[in-house]
Amino acid sequence: MTKLININEEWVLTNLQLTPDEAFKQESINLSGSYTDRILSLGRSLMSFHSLVSLDLSRNMLQSLKGLHHLKHLRSLNLYLNDISNIKELYRLRSNKQLREIDIRLNPVTKAEPDFRLFLVYMLPQLRKLDDRGVYEQERAAALLHFSSDQAHNFSFNSPDENDMSYELKNASEYHTHPRVKMVQNAFPLTHSALDDDDVTVLDLLSKSRIDAAPPPVTSSEPVVVGNPFTEIEERIQSRLNINSNMGQVFASFLTDITNVIRCHWPNKVTVSFVDDLNEVVEKNFLDFSEKEDGISRREEEWQKEQRSLEQRVEIAEREQRDHQVKLRELEEENSNLRSVENEISPMKEAFSQFKGENKHLQEKIKIQESRIQDMNVRMIAYDKDRSNLENSIEEKRKQLEDNLASLKEIRGLAAMLRETHQALTSNNNFLLQENSQLKERHEQEINQMHFSYQQLRKSFDVWKEANKQSN
Repeated sequence: MTKLININEEWVLTNLQLTPDEAFKQESINLSGSYTDRILSLGRSLMSFHSLVSLDLSRNMLQSLKGLHHLKHLRSLNLYLNDISNIKELYRLRSNKQLREIDIRLNPVTKAEPDFRLFLVYMLPQLRKLDDRGVYEQERAAALLHFSSDQAHNFSFNSPDENDMSYELKNASEYHTHPRVKMVQNAFPLTHSALDDDDVTVLDLLSKSRIDAAPPPVTSSEPVVVGNPFTEIEERIQSRLNINSNMGQVFASFLTDITNVIRCHWPNKVTVSFVDDLNEVVEKNFLDFSEKEDGISRREEEWQKEQRSLEQRVEIAEREQRDHQVKLRELEEENSNLRSVENEISPMKEAFSQFKGENKHLQEKIKIQESRIQDMNVRMIAYDKDRSNLENSIEEKRKQLEDNLASLKEIRGLAAMLRETHQALTSNNNFLLQENSQLKERHEQEINQMHFSYQQLRKSFDVWKEANKQSN
């Protein structure tokens, strides 16, 4: 079963078997999905890969392209067979200006947005290959025609990232053409401060109101004095704003700066005087003098509408101010709570310092124990060597004893055989001795018999000899 995972930097380094230093120098990595694991989101897993040039994320389940905006050197990106369904996610690639090759085939966005290809070609000027197909000059020209300035501004999506938001505000200012908007933007550049939201609100107000920089035309033979509606609005704002709190002072100072900028381009009073008979000297402060007297009434009606619109926005600002005051009170309560917590933390800090000293003492003891352990390890290594040598010598002696035991067994067998042979020889010897004694007895008897026979024969011979002698 396929497992969907949200990867992090440790997971990437472990899978690619890289160290953080190697990751910083790595130019190409492959994080394509498999049958078992598929990536669901990148998060901050690629923050160490600043030198990345080629990235393969094919065959995963990516739904967002967050986490790629810092890859400024990225040239090749493979998103084949993922789950990107919104063109807003493709808009996140605008920070990767060096992209030259992208593959987003088999993603839902390719079917949901028919103009995704022209959009990417328009957004990435270095793009040379898209979905395994080259990008030609005709296609780039078509993208430029299709995405005009206004259409391109419609793609300025609000991104959740801070870098994306600043980028949106920067690009949005390029599409306004109203001179007063440009003037206010130059006077109040976008900076990271507490007034960023108010700046944007005022710029939108001026842009939507379409306030012309030129004063209204006046025709008359008598001097005509036309008041500045913004002075009235400023007075109403100052009278209705309660600037007791710090946030009220900041907002009031901001409105004062705005009205000062408007005054620079709109005089407090406009005077027109004519001399009909002599030289007809005309003193005027208008740039256009072609409209008739009824233009004043129309302009006044427009001013009244603009005034009502500004009053509505002032009411909105007042509501926001009240909300800010409520938030300020909440923050003050939280601040008091934090101070009480800080007072509670002070004994904990002392205890922490004490624990820190004890920890240092324990670390010294640990170092001593580690040195002892190292000595013991050295001794154990020497002991292991001696033990191995002793075991080898014992093994050799055991083999010698086994050989000696085998020889002893053979000797015992031979001794048993010799014992049996000795017993047989002893019994034979005894039998022979008995026979010898018997033969000796018989021999003695025979000798005695022979002596006796000899004596008898001798006696007989003597008798015969005497008988012969007598006969002679």
